[in-house]
Amino acid sequence: MPPRRYDAAVTDPVYEMFWDCPFCSTKELLGLTHRCCPTCGAPQDPTKRYFPPEDRKVAVADHRFVGSDLVCDNCQTANSAAAAHCTNCGAAIGDGDTEAHKLADAPAAPPPAASSASATAPAPKQKSKVWVAILIAVVLVGGLVFAGVAMFWKREKAMTVTGHSWQRSVAVEVYQTTSASAWCDELPTGARVTGRTQERRSTRRVQDGQSCTTRNVDNGDGTYHQVQDCSPTYREEPVMGDRCQYQAER
Repeated sequence: MPPRRYDAAVTDPVYEMFWDCPFCSTKELLGLTHRCCPTCGAPQDPTKRYFPPEDRKVAVADHRFVGSDLVCDNCQTANSAAAAHCTNCGAAIGDGDTEAHKLADAPAAPPPAASSASATAPAPKQKSKVWVAILIAVVLVGGLVFAGVAMFWKREKAMTVTGHSWQRSVAVEVYQTTSASAWCDELPTGARVTGRTQERRSTRRVQDGQSCTTRNVDNGDGTYHQVQDCSPTYREEPVMGDRCQYQAER
């Protein structure tokens, strides 16, 4: 089945991911179009796809291994004249052969010979530990008894008062004129305003634009698209207020 193509006129561009052939070192093969290496026919490993650099992403039609110069005898997929193997099935192009992948599954190594059963050592007999349990119980009971005696033991003792004294203190408050400053809408009761100034009371955040970054999203089929993640940017503006100087009796 010929590889699927994306329409170049779609609103959101779709780009092909890249992969490198590990057998012949051909670089920057297309993730969707080149299911097999056009140089040696090795199949693509989907886990080795990667996003191309921003300055290297190209349209599918501009790639050196994309074209319709030769038609694969095995699957009828059009290939570029630069391809020695079909980019869809990996078969050699133009010689009528069936698929001839360079990648051959290596025979699985035979499982290691089962080692001779070793003699099972008899489990040692467990010694009796009754005396250990008795010793632990005695220690615990003794500790509980000692703790109870220490907590609840009372002893009476006679005490004699030899003398006593007392004193009395009275706080004396004196009102006097004090000077201070506060926001004019937070003046204390009885304050006499003696002056007023404009000062920065706080700040507020004002949106003045947005910051955007481009992110690559894998489509899962050898292609990817790009999305923009944008977030608002802010600047701080001062909020002014009236500051009052005042006098009050305190």
